[in-house]
Amino acid sequence: MYNLGIVHLGLTGAPRNEAEAYRWTLKAAQLGHDGAQFNLGMMYDRGAGTAADPMEALRWYLRSAVAGNLEAQVVVGLRYMDGRAGHVDTERGMHWLRAAANKGDAVAQFNLSQIYGRGLGVQRDVVEAMRWLRSAAEGANASAQYNLGFAYYSGRGVGKDDAKAVSWFRRAAEQGHARSQYNLALLYERGEGVAKDDVAATEWYRKAAAQGIPEARQYLDALPKK
Repeated sequence: MYNLGIVHLGLTGAPRNEAEAYRWTLKAAQLGHDGAQFNLGMMYDRGAGTAADPMEALRWYLRSAVAGNLEAQVVVGLRYMDGRAGHVDTERGMHWLRAAANKGDAVAQFNLSQIYGRGLGVQRDVVEAMRWLRSAAEGANASAQYNLGFAYYSGRGVGKDDAKAVSWFRRAAEQGHARSQYNLALLYERGEGVAKDDVAATEWYRKAAAQGIPEARQYLDALPKK
């Protein structure tokens, strides 16, 4: 039933039929399939195959989260944190984000780093923010890798280390993170944390410019025309 829901959503190349997707996903969700419960939450969020209903979406996300679905735990946690659950409940929000983060979910870890770093509903804690940021970066979250790279470059929360900044910017850049591509190009151009390399700088500027980073386009436009 869960797989039939996926098929009718058009995720396997078959024609999309939202009504049938909803019917099969609901059946699987009612039988306790956490993936189906999560997908049903998304369908209620988007009004796919059924009328949009944010509170019904939350109900299914919660069932999925209780069943151990990490993606659902992150969604529920964030909705309690920002009030999309109908009201702000920081305690519940942090509970679900920590549950997913402690099981290695990099998105949850990154969000915890932001929450602690900015003091969003909790006491600001730079040490805790950096702990979760590093976990998320090591878990291949590109946004976390970018932030950790910037932390090393600026010396905020960690000792300034241009070589480590380059390393983390590179990891994010290789995942397609546009601002990391630009920063990596800049460091190659300046020779900070890495040997100066105008060819590598231009390559990364091109990639960043292709994703709409205006400063990268400005650099490329200033190159001598051949």
